[in-house]
Amino acid sequence: MIEFKRGVNEGDLLADARRLAWLCQNAEIGHRMEKNFLVTVTTSSKNVLDARSEVIENMLKDEFPVVCLKPEYVDLSEFKSTKSKSQGKDLHAMVWEFNCSRFLDR
Repeated sequence: MIEFKRGVNEGDLLADARRLAWLCQNAEIGHRMEKNFLVTVTTSSKNVLDARSEVIENMLKDEFPVVCLKPEYVDLSEFKSTKSKSQGKDLHAMVWEFNCSRFLDR
């Protein structure tokens, strides 16, 4: 599953991360849900995205210890926001991959 977001609100990202981690953890072996992705595109900086990665990682350690997180920053600074409040600002993205550790050895 791939879920797309247009912001970095911590509460919203954590709710989505919990849902995707639960799906991963409860997937049958070999099911496509064993790997899920959360993607956000935002004008927030790489530092903000890295901070969100840390928050998600800590939540997974506490609530879903068998789910691994692989964050990957994507520089979209050649693209600009067209939203009225952030018109012309550089865009940045983060892709978070959720993968259940019981599946990683296959």
